[in-house]
Amino acid sequence: MAAVLGAVLVLQPVAVAHADLIRDGQWALRELGAEQAWRTTRGGGVTVAVLDTGVDPDHPDLKGNVLEGKDLVGFGAGPGDDAWAGHGTAMAGIIAGHGHGWNNGDGVMGLAPDARILPVRVILEEGDPQLAEARRTRADALAEGSRWAVDHGADVINLSLGDDSKSAHPE
Repeated sequence: MAAVLGAVLVLQPVAVAHADLIRDGQWALRELGAEQAWRTTRGGGVTVAVLDTGVDPDHPDLKGNVLEGKDLVGFGAGPGDDAWAGHGTAMAGIIAGHGHGWNNGDGVMGLAPDARILPVRVILEEGDPQLAEARRTRADALAEGSRWAVDHGADVINLSLGDDSKSAHPE
């Protein structure tokens, strides 16, 4: 009996101590005092428009926080393509990521994990083959996107983007 019990114990998978490397690498949460800020607010009731390359609403760290948005470019890569919504999704995660897994202990945690994200696609990813065309023909998308976001309930507008093309309309 002892031999059988010993074999069962040896062959059982061992629960390994788990540290989420993504969360552990989020130095900004510590530097900005997120734990202390969350005692006051976690962003509930706030809508943050992310004017960027789009946001993946199915990302596990954002699921349920992403509202129906608007694509003001209208062409280029689409959902599921490598050159779609990478930067915008990353920015949305920094803002409103809530993690995933047991007790949301894995993945990205944002500074306002209860905020809603309003995605507004105003630029294409650097790897999108139609980037040059978008720069040439959709330079007004950023201004249109800002207006659209305000008209659709944005409390905050996030612009984590840059465009050095001549058509970027810096004014």
